[in-house]
Amino acid sequence: KLVEAGQVKTVIDSVHPLENLVEAMKICMSHRAKGKIIIEVAKE
Repeated sequence: KLVEAGQVKTVIDSVHPLENLVEAMKICMSHRAKGKIIIEVAKE
C-alpha cells in the first residue's frame, strides 16, 4: 500500500545478467550497494 501511494520508493543499485552472478554477489557482500541488486534470470 505504501509503494502504491508513493510513500516508499525502491532504490535499484544495479542490474546484472545471470551470467554475472558472481560479480553481483561480490557487490552485495561488500555492503557498498546503495539499493537493491537485481539479477536478470531471463530477458523479456
